[in-house]
Amino acid sequence: MMMLFQEDGFQASTYIFSQNVDKGFAIDDERKVIRFITHQPGGSSRKFKFEVTELSLKELKQVDMLEDGVPIEQSVESDNNEEISTLELRLTMNDQESSTITLTFLAFNVPVRKSDAEYLTERENLKEIYYEIDSMMKSAV
Repeated sequence: MMMLFQEDGFQASTYIFSQNVDKGFAIDDERKVIRFITHQPGGSSRKFKFEVTELSLKELKQVDMLEDGVPIEQSVESDNNEEISTLELRLTMNDQESSTITLTFLAFNVPVRKSDAEYLTERENLKEIYYEIDSMMKSAV
């Protein structure tokens, strides 16, 4: 998968992968482009299939952090006793064909409290990525 992020002059400055490493994207700061890669089921165990989509940051309309499918900015501030099952990043494009791309950072089988160390670490990582993409998206307009 990493080789696909470095083809055709693409110079990634940031790499982001889903929890299962079945999806990922990289950002080329110079060209203001995001390359999104998804593992496609099938193929032999020696050869993997990937779908590669390249998008200009100008095509990116919105970026959201989600907890259990709800944007974090819209969720009510709560105490650390609240439980959560998923933490995701969603990119929304102007393009109607592939309008959203969602990467799952964490998916727990059983909900965990927001005070959980793994959740807190991943949420901080997600915040950094969110702000980086958001500022790049706004500067690309």
